Amino acid sequence: MKKVTVLRGVITASLAFAAISAYAADAKVPPAGTCAAKAYDIEQQLAQARKHRNAGQIQGLETALRNV
Repeated sequence: MKKVTVLRGVITASLAFAAISAYAADAKVPPAGTCAAKAYDIEQQLAQARKHRNAGQIQGLETALRNV
């Protein structure tokens, strides 16, 4: 009986932590339609372009980011 109670507590705590973590991750994304959201999207694309060493895309995205 005690094992079941402890297991339920561990599962509940794990689910609560996962839910809070997911909410915190979403809180970093700026509201849609704002300049901050556009800059965030461009920064995400820029990170991918850098990861794949796509020089042309990097240059275009850096220009776009400066103009936001």
